[in-house]
Amino acid sequence: MGQKETIVDLLKTNGTMTQLALAEAIYGDKNHGPNIYSALMGLVNSGAVLKTGSQPAYYSLSGTDIVIPAKVTQPKKGVWDVSVDDVKNHESDPSISCEVDPSFVPKNQDHLEGKN
Repeated sequence: MGQKETIVDLLKTNGTMTQLALAEAIYGDKNHGPNIYSALMGLVNSGAVLKTGSQPAYYSLSGTDIVIPAKVTQPKKGVWDVSVDDVKNHESDPSISCEVDPSFVPKNQDHLEGKN
């Protein structure tokens, strides 16, 4: 079975997939994404497969509903989502440090005093 047939079979089974998800299903890892690009674009150009979005693009068979999974957002490094209770409760836990990194404090604070 060729790449195009394999891609069509995977999309029939799984619905909507990204190029990397297709590569992982075919080759066992995401490093082979470029290997399926021309076959995937051939299917898109022929109208057999629909491409939706970008970075990542989602592919599905023509005539089927496109279901794009919800995007999972990862917190930025060094940023935590904390509640007010977490902040209040930290006072009772001496192992938690609440020091402010001086590099995050603006040096010129004239704007806080109404000086423009």
